[in-house]
Amino acid sequence: MLIFFTKTIDKEKAHMYNGVVKKINKKKVGDKMEVNIENLKKLIKEKFKNNKTRFAETLGISREYISKLLNGREDKTSAKICNAIILYCESNNLDYRKYIFLP
Repeated sequence: MLIFFTKTIDKEKAHMYNGVVKKINKKKVGDKMEVNIENLKKLIKEKFKNNKTRFAETLGISREYISKLLNGREDKTSAKICNAIILYCESNNLDYRKYIFLP
């Protein structure tokens, strides 16, 4: 199940994000979201000029964590990364469903 994002952004973005989380949380408890690694790599290449450090800083996640995720050494169903991707996409008018497989 997703957890609510605790970082302070602005109230409108936080409200919008929490609405998305609530919709997803209505799914069965056992179901998990999963990061679409291939599309995430494309996003990093297109929006961040393949700079994984800048991408990690933008999401508020360590560069090491992103590197492990992209190399298959980190869990693709982690709520931490899924929440961060959803927030980034909602804040930048992108469709998060392109980067996350929903249950």
